[in-house]
Amino acid sequence: MSTSIKTVAITAAHGNVGGHITNYILKKGYAVRILNRAGATQDTKKKQKLEEFKGRGAIIVDVDYDNIDSIVTGIKGVDVVVSAFGGNFLQASLNLVEAIHRSPVKLFLPTEYGCDVSNHPEYKSPMFQSKHEVFDAVKKYKIPYMLVICGYFIDMTFEPWFGFDFANGKVTTVGTGKEKWGFCHREDVGKYVAEAIGQPKFWNGTLGIHTDTLTADEIVANYEEVTGKKISKDYITPEKALELRDSSQLFSPTFLQMDLQLIAYKGISHYGVQQIKEFPNIKPITVRDFFVNTYGKK
Repeated sequence: MSTSIKTVAITAAHGNVGGHITNYILKKGYAVRILNRAGATQDTKKKQKLEEFKGRGAIIVDVDYDNIDSIVTGIKGVDVVVSAFGGNFLQASLNLVEAIHRSPVKLFLPTEYGCDVSNHPEYKSPMFQSKHEVFDAVKKYKIPYMLVICGYFIDMTFEPWFGFDFANGKVTTVGTGKEKWGFCHREDVGKYVAEAIGQPKFWNGTLGIHTDTLTADEIVANYEEVTGKKISKDYITPEKALELRDSSQLFSPTFLQMDLQLIAYKGISHYGVQQIKEFPNIKPITVRDFFVNTYGKK
């Protein structure tokens, strides 16, 4: 099978991650087909994003994700399918995998763009069950794939719900504060994906694109150096974190914070091999860069 790439289809092209990926795939010069969910209610901002991509040459195709034949039609003639669905679209994701199995697609990127949970099925969490199920289906059908593991999003992590309450001068973290966390800015995710899909050496494996690796204590130190403000640190044992997670409502702020921080504690927030040096033309945004740009260097 030829590995030449011309046409890329993407789901959730207007989303938190999909928007960045679509932007840079278009910039790379690929023909882009946006697989729009038929009948979906979209807010004004999402509609504007789709119109922007359409104006840059993307073709928008309405797809019924409950109908596998509709998906097959939508991806006809496509070389690469990039999924940017959220975790709540499990059945749509499984139907997409089935449609790819029936099609001559050369490469599939399942919805990952985060922590390295698919390579660690021993980590049990309802939040990531959908990723395990989708990857199991990909392996079952022997679909050529690329898992993009970037760690936590630099531009979404440092919020009170994640334990980083900088406004009130407090950070709460699971563990000792010495565990390594992997990070990547969402804009950089788009850049690395656009570069990697056309390079077969990255196919049928994991692409580790965490651009920064810091401990919670190092994160706080960077923030303090940039802003001149002091931050108090509170450490939660993993046992207590697991108790809090399992006793909290699914996807509540407490559930999310404990679950995501437990991943860092267990050492699977990022892939074991950092491959960003394979893309020397990309100058990634670091955590410190983000702090400087967001809070201003003192």
